Amino acid sequence: DYTDGGCPVLLTEPQSTNIITNSNDMLASNWSQTTATVTLSSNINPFGNPQCYRVERVGSGLQLGGVTVATIGEEYTYSIYLRKISGSGVVNMKDVNNSVQQVTVTDEWQRYTASAEANSASGRYYLTLGSDGDVIEASFAQLEELSYATSLIPTYGEVRTRLQDSVSGAGTSSDFNGEEGVLFAEVSTLTNEAVNKRIALSDGTNNNRIVITLNGLNVSTLVRVNNVTEASTTSFTLGDITDLNKIAFKYKENDFALWVNGVEVRTDNSGLTFPINTLTELNLTDGAAGSNLFGKTSQVQVFNTALSDFELQQLTTI
Repeated sequence: DYTDGGCPVLLTEPQSTNIITNSNDMLASNWSQTTATVTLSSNINPFGNPQCYRVERVGSGLQLGGVTVATIGEEYTYSIYLRKISGSGVVNMKDVNNSVQQVTVTDEWQRYTASAEANSASGRYYLTLGSDGDVIEASFAQLEELSYATSLIPTYGEVRTRLQDSVSGAGTSSDFNGEEGVLFAEVSTLTNEAVNKRIALSDGTNNNRIVITLNGLNVSTLVRVNNVTEASTTSFTLGDITDLNKIAFKYKENDFALWVNGVEVRTDNSGLTFPINTLTELNLTDGAAGSNLFGKTSQVQVFNTALSDFELQQLTTI
């Protein structure tokens, strides 16, 4: 993913479906519009192609969008790329329940979102412009059964699903030292939801593993040897888990420490580590293919020695 500028990061996302059947054809039959005020523009869309739509409010206003099937009680996120051409830039995005979430659009392409839990089986994806004469351009709409927007899933006449991302090939037992070392990651998550998102050095099971867990705004760690918890650290609260944080966990017999953004925040001075050649896999999961880390990963490293406090400070300083 390059969208945040600077260095690219590895983006891992869950399976998701774009329910809008023509995501970038706002003159298609699944879109409700006043055709005199919605026209195909010759300008460049956010992805460098000459297809976006000019939307102008005239008189009482334009309502652009559509209706689809939703599941009551599930979270949905409507997202769309917009930019202001003229006027106030005020846009009322209507979430799946047709409730207004107001945004102010700038003259640069930006993705705007509206999330809500469905209270009806008729889901919606609509927007209206704030004032008579306002003009915007719109491109690439998406409606997903998630509490946040994922990367673009273009559709052309039918719903389309992108499968869950997976990451593999991160090492073998010859690469990892289970007796001592450091598990380090520079990561952010896609959401602050209180759901476990994990990075693990393991034998492919939950019986032998070193785990960094992100949950809500918190980070914690665990060492489990032969299905026995040998060390753990209580949760430490991060400022924002959706920003990149540098997290390192040092493991050595009777010497465990969690470092976050240049500071040692938790320690555990009692516990065993692993026999030689126990740890065989490094995964963005809990060690047994659960609790996937969906987010942006800038770095994941394993050091086969327990680094000094000075080295850990240098490694994790933002």
